[in-house]
Amino acid sequence: MGSSSIKLRKPSRTTTTETNYNKRVSTLIRKTYGVKCIGDAIGLNLQSLSRWLVSQKGNYRSSTYRQYRSALVFWLESSCLDGCDEAIEMLSHDEQSTESSMKQSTRTSATKDKKFSDTDRFEVIEWLKLHPSKFSHALTVMLHIGGTVGLRPCEWQSASISRLPNAAFEIHIHNAKATNGRSNGPSRSLTMTCLNEEIGDVVEGFISLVSQLQWNDLYTGCRKLLHKATRTLWPYRKKYPTLYSLRHQFAADAKSAGMTKVQVAALMGHASIDTATAHYGKKRVGRGSCSASPSQDDVNRLTNTHNQDSSNSLEQSL
Repeated sequence: MGSSSIKLRKPSRTTTTETNYNKRVSTLIRKTYGVKCIGDAIGLNLQSLSRWLVSQKGNYRSSTYRQYRSALVFWLESSCLDGCDEAIEMLSHDEQSTESSMKQSTRTSATKDKKFSDTDRFEVIEWLKLHPSKFSHALTVMLHIGGTVGLRPCEWQSASISRLPNAAFEIHIHNAKATNGRSNGPSRSLTMTCLNEEIGDVVEGFISLVSQLQWNDLYTGCRKLLHKATRTLWPYRKKYPTLYSLRHQFAADAKSAGMTKVQVAALMGHASIDTATAHYGKKRVGRGSCSASPSQDDVNRLTNTHNQDSSNSLEQSL
């Protein structure tokens, strides 16, 4: 069977993604065959390589395994080696069986809370005051403002803020997932109409702080510190809030404030108006208000895209 008949996801990839994919495949080949690099894989049984990866699924976290599988599919598609079509077919069947069981809990997502209540945030902030460390201040600031602006953690690197004549603030964000079509355009803007001067200064100060530091170090330090704090405060919980939970809370707040699907998606930077509904914090855990409003340009672009998709779907069904 030719590889053209296999239905696998093929999002656009950056050069960095392709480099990381090749590194992961190199690691897999070393583990499986004991060779030193990808170039030494010529002549190896590629079906055995795919079969070995599938057999190791239970030894990886779900997200890690998916990355390895995507990397291997990418490498096989570009290698043109004997047996690559059969190896891809094997991974394709595994992907389909995995998708059919996605509703079951995984080791990573099962412990992540899709909300971050005010009570929990204040408890963590108080804990940080009693246990000061290198990242205590940065994490405290993120806990204060993260649920108010709803950025993906990595989007703080590119964020900027401007002050409007009516005393409101506008935050400009480069959408993190714009390269593979999962965002509503390359950027979005949020008008913060309910931020007081003090909170606006905090947001502005944090954006300035991020621009001066290595983001990966800052994010990793804050993530690990939050992990330590939550496990110390609540050792017997089944679900724990994470930095990404602040974004979930933001979505829940927007829903509970009565915003439409299009408005929520524009706030979140999503390409689909249904993503927030299906995968983010529920309306029932929202706080009834949202400090942010999307720009009209973002709403219009998303509305046009949704209407076009709906029209195309209708045409295909006729």
